[in-house]
Amino acid sequence: MRHVVRPGRTRRGLPAGQGDPHQHHRQAATIRAPSSSSSTSAPSATETTGTRSGFTPGFVVDSEDYATAQGFVAAGLGISLMPVMGIGGRHPGVVVRKVRGPEPVRAVHAVVRRSHPAGPALNGLLRALREAARQ
Repeated sequence: MRHVVRPGRTRRGLPAGQGDPHQHHRQAATIRAPSSSSSTSAPSATETTGTRSGFTPGFVVDSEDYATAQGFVAAGLGISLMPVMGIGGRHPGVVVRKVRGPEPVRAVHAVVRRSHPAGPALNGLLRALREAARQ
């Protein structure tokens, strides 16, 4: 049984203090910085978002861990596209900007066995996932 938690919103992380802090308002579609991906689905979302914005991202690092990806961004290795749920505990060296234009989305699902009774632990987990997705 799958529980649709909620489509996830996506943001991009930029190194703090790099360039004009308001440049994202004027040139959001012209970012040409190297990109770091974070998760197996991120390269596809990053490539799609780049293509829609008129550029092809070049990947310099890859991480399956959002905190590590934020560290790469803070070190100035590039930018990262990650879901809002992955930004929790934001690195102090990273600023977060909303993606403009068609916002990439991803569906988050919780899969449980039909034979497993829905007890307090499972219901609590599903409730927590839904709450996190709303943020």
